[in-house]
Amino acid sequence: MPLIIPTHYGERSYVFDEPIEPKIKYFFAFEGNNTEFAYFEGLKNYSREIGICELIEILPIDRTPDDTESHPLKVLEKVMIEVENGNIPIDNRDKVYLIIDRDRNSFKQFTEFLDRCKNNRTNVSFEIGITNPCFEVWLLCHLDNFSQLNKIEMFKNTKFNKNRRHCEKLLSNEMNGYNKSKLNFLKFMDQIPVAIENEKTIAQHILEIEAALGSNIGRIITEMKKDHRSNKR
Repeated sequence: MPLIIPTHYGERSYVFDEPIEPKIKYFFAFEGNNTEFAYFEGLKNYSREIGICELIEILPIDRTPDDTESHPLKVLEKVMIEVENGNIPIDNRDKVYLIIDRDRNSFKQFTEFLDRCKNNRTNVSFEIGITNPCFEVWLLCHLDNFSQLNKIEMFKNTKFNKNRRHCEKLLSNEMNGYNKSKLNFLKFMDQIPVAIENEKTIAQHILEIEAALGSNIGRIITEMKKDHRSNKR
């Protein structure tokens, strides 16, 4: 299996014959193998501390170690197959997000990808979480001094050495170390409110992020923090 689908989905339960509202499932599939999954796994594990609505169930979809195919169109195709096979059970209120980078050097079918997310054979409209040029842009938003960082250099994200680009090196300098293969979510958790505000100073709309430094990950987290009870007053 190319994807590892999480289990124990939210189900309707009853107490004294009074129905408890079922949880809304947010599935997340990733272009990257490590960093993004670790971050969203952190959101799942510390959802109460972060203030995620109690009705939201965060379900990161892991990839098997031998799955090295990371192109967004390939990731989308794999997720569609899992939806068709019933491994990702979608109700009307549930959502499936594809978390991707808008790297202009490696992702040239951006328009096609957007169209296939909205119009595909599964009848599921896939949502998109996107950062440009890399997920580290969202991680850098967690910094108190984000406004002082050189946004032009962040957007260029030139190679620092054969293993690292500018945003990774900048994050490592600012965070006292950074390993994208072993992300320490706790170093970022308390700064999520700061990150959400900092993200508002760069591009957040998908079509704007296509050609500019940007991220909409904070918007997704903000959405999950809202009160999703259907009977809220």
